[in-house]
Amino acid sequence: MTLKIVVITIIMSLFAINLNADCIIKLRVREAPPAYLKDNNGEWTGFVVEQAKAIVNAVGCKIMYIDMPWKRALFSLEEGSLDMLGNMSITDERKLYSNFIGPHRFEKMRLIVNKDSNYQIQKHEDLKNIPGKISLIRGLWYGEEIKQLLKDHSFSDKVHWVSGSKLAVQEIERLRLGRVKAVVYPEFFLKDLSGIKYHSFIINSNPVYFGISKKSIAKPFLKKIEKAAIDLANSGEFEKIENLFH
Repeated sequence: MTLKIVVITIIMSLFAINLNADCIIKLRVREAPPAYLKDNNGEWTGFVVEQAKAIVNAVGCKIMYIDMPWKRALFSLEEGSLDMLGNMSITDERKLYSNFIGPHRFEKMRLIVNKDSNYQIQKHEDLKNIPGKISLIRGLWYGEEIKQLLKDHSFSDKVHWVSGSKLAVQEIERLRLGRVKAVVYPEFFLKDLSGIKYHSFIINSNPVYFGISKKSIAKPFLKKIEKAAIDLANSGEFEKIENLFH
């Protein structure tokens, strides 16, 4: 039994060393300013990208960008074809396949409505009274209250599901045209508020983390990534990076 443990330890150490030597960490990206965008040279940047770069550089690795929708990114993280995913809320389901480092920022899910609207919303149940469709993005975490509310057909029948941030931007235009009555979207991602507004009611608020695939990143190497993230957070570097994109 002792010999078996020694062999396993050696294999794990070799795997971690090999990963560090190859030095490639695959990060999910998708156009969603100011978190993810391309600069004038066509290179990926944005506050999540730059925060991820800081972590990857600190552990002596290089970063590879994989452009994909959010929902597919979660599956890829689970199967190990993706190593790193930013802006992740912690859920019991995600804990099964992802480690979490950070948090690297604090996220609010906001209700966006037409500027002329006057919806009386004091609690999540009141969302059922909005007279029309509410757009949500598949795979995002909207909090436990929305999770429970989706079990109620009087709410779930009102939901118009979209896939990915690009379609979410299209939903904002549909909101302006009155084709949907509300869109739930992370605060800070929306800059153009012409014809629309943030409702005062907060849908959900929680810290978000970098998700690290349990399948592709060995525990010895994970410890290095965790230390780098903690050092960057404690030094204020994460906050500094985010502020550059305000």
